[in-house]
Amino acid sequence: MIHATRRSFLAALAFAFVAPALGAQEADPRSAPRDPAVIAHEVAQRSRLETIDGVAVLFLSGTDRERGFDEGFLLCEEMVRLIDGFCLDPAVMPSPLAWKMLIRPRVLKTMDITPRLRERCEGLLAGMQAKRGGPVEPERLGRALNAEDLIAVSALPDLMGLLCSSFVAWDRSVAGGTPLVGRNLDYLTTEAICATVMVKVHARAGERRAWVEVGWPGALGCLTGYSEDGVYLAIHDVRPRGAKKEGLFTPRAHGFQEVLETLSPGPDLPERAAELLRSKRFIMGANGMLAWSALPTAEGSRGAAVLEIDDRYEVDRGVSVRRSEENCYIACSNHHRSRAENPRCRRYGAIWSGLGASAEAPLDRAKAWEVISSASVAQTLYRLVLDLERGHLELDRRASATSGDWKPRARLDLRALLSQATPAQPAKAQAEPVGAGR
Repeated sequence: MIHATRRSFLAALAFAFVAPALGAQEADPRSAPRDPAVIAHEVAQRSRLETIDGVAVLFLSGTDRERGFDEGFLLCEEMVRLIDGFCLDPAVMPSPLAWKMLIRPRVLKTMDITPRLRERCEGLLAGMQAKRGGPVEPERLGRALNAEDLIAVSALPDLMGLLCSSFVAWDRSVAGGTPLVGRNLDYLTTEAICATVMVKVHARAGERRAWVEVGWPGALGCLTGYSEDGVYLAIHDVRPRGAKKEGLFTPRAHGFQEVLETLSPGPDLPERAAELLRSKRFIMGANGMLAWSALPTAEGSRGAAVLEIDDRYEVDRGVSVRRSEENCYIACSNHHRSRAENPRCRRYGAIWSGLGASAEAPLDRAKAWEVISSASVAQTLYRLVLDLERGHLELDRRASATSGDWKPRARLDLRALLSQATPAQPAKAQAEPVGAGR
């Protein structure tokens, strides 16, 4: 029995070392390198990279594989920097061996790797290889990158969670009534991730709606997103508790992306979103701050709710909807309020206190910034205030992991960006520039 167990352990160990090499071989280009100018011309027909008010903005269209390819081609060096300077940085990952022997195998074994995700990650890898003209070898990884690495990277927020805090205020709580969103994204910060926070604009694909995300190169899914229909959704961590549901897990950001792509605004949006998310299995709990603003003349055209998610499926089948019954505002941090006794949370208390003052003096953007800044912490990677109806975004990005400084505040019109998110067009005969770059 001991010998059999040892043989099984050695076989598993051997597989852990051999699998990356096999994956790298499968992902290698099948043909001779193509002319980079030709590739850049093809990419430019679907996607482009611009700098708007100091922020890198990536416009993506096409199939999932094409979008992955274009992102990998246009942001190859930034993605390599993030793998070395974030995913495998000692501040995040104890050692490359932990990635090789623990994180990567665990994700590939237990994650629901959908065809869309695989297509996107294989496209990312192919685009990076096309940019480099061969295999891509991040220094800390110590070998050629493969698609399975990128799949595992997409699940990191579920293994190394985000804290975060936010609020939504609307109607009588806001000057003019237009819904305002405030958001802190708190995460492990390194110099590499501080340098690469960006905006991505995803074009409509068939029935899937166009949407905008604030994230970084190679990040897949919605951590903070806004759809063409005026639906907003942002993630906050909650530690899991209770019995685990059977089956493979879905990264929360992937489930949140599906909400933005498939659901329309309206007073019953929180219940529809909750039902969609109940069909998934998540290994990390979450609070999803959900808000919407559309059809201003219709009843329930503005509102917000918090989707409280964990693995206690005997309670509301895993997802509870928390609404604001008396106030035209709602707050959220990384603690449940409906699914658990309300724990003490300084950040939640600071936001709630600031929102309470809106009864006397309704919020404007300046006051919204005061409220959300009161809950910022040393790990806040970015923070924002968003006019949900107009799509006007103001974004602060941390300048450095070692200081409390912020880059100059950026202002972006998300509705204008979405209007420019055109579907893929047939290639033209004459090459065009890729875009302004970074």
